[in-house]
Parts: sequence; structure tokens; C-alpha cells
Amino acid sequence: KIIVDGYLATQTEKGAAAWPRYFYALTSSALYQAENDNAPEALDVFLLEPSCSVYPTKLHPNAFELVTSRKVLHLYGANMEETQRWIQALRQAISQSTGLHSDPLLTAARRIKMSEYSLTFETKQKLNIVLERAAEWAIVKSIKDPASPISERRI
Repeated sequence: KIIVDGYLATQTEKGAAAWPRYFYALTSSALYQAENDNAPEALDVFLLEPSCSVYPTKLHPNAFELVTSRKVLHLYGANMEETQRWIQALRQAISQSTGLHSDPLLTAARRIKMSEYSLTFETKQKLNIVLERAAEWAIVKSIKDPASPISERRI
């Protein structure tokens, strides 16, 4: 069953000025990419699992990033409403995904003892970080300068 579908602009190469539009269809377990809405088969299929994440970026107006175990997709919708619709639908599908029961990274992560940290900040200031949580995983992105690219660390 298709949850949401439509055309999204896609960054095909890092730093590329042109973002071609492809047709995407989201199901509860995967995101399908096709040349257009009449294509007989998908160009690519991105499986959704608990380790995936999606969040807005500043690469382009209305842009967002989907991180999968296989690839990072940079996409944008025609307007903010369309982008938010895709982000919400992808987050919902990811949160309900079961993933691979034999995923070695997830198995190893579950064996690690969880730690809790308590922080107190002396002064109020921007931390320039973004935290995206999906099931057992979290991605912390630090922004050195709002105009600079974001660096990523998986914890």
C-alpha cells in the first residue's frame, strides 16, 4: 500500500547545482524511486529500518535528508507543506519499521550498557547541534558555523 507518492527534486551528486526530479512512492517498508509516475519499474529501492532517519537541511529551500543503511538521499519538495508531508510520512514509516532481525550493528548496539549524562550550562547560548533519534539509534550533527556544511556522528 502506498502511503505517499509524488515528485521530489534529488541531489544526484554532492554540490551539484541541478537537482533532477524523480517520482517517489513510500510504502510501510521502503521508498521507491522511479524516472516518472508511468515507469514500469523502480530505478532504486531504499529499505526503511529503525536505523534510518530523516530531517530538514539547508542544502536547498524545502530540502530534507533521508539516511538509510545504504545511501544518504538529499531531496526537496515543491513547497514547505509538501516537504513536511514527506518528512512526517517517512518518520512514521521508520518508527513502525521492524528492520532486519539479524542486523549485526543493531545486535552489537543492544549489548552496550546504556549511560546517562546530566549537563548544566553556565551560560545560555546556541549549541549548534541537531539530534535525530530513530528507535535505538541517534544521530548527532554539529554545526560549526550556520553557513558551513554539517558534520555527522553516529552514537
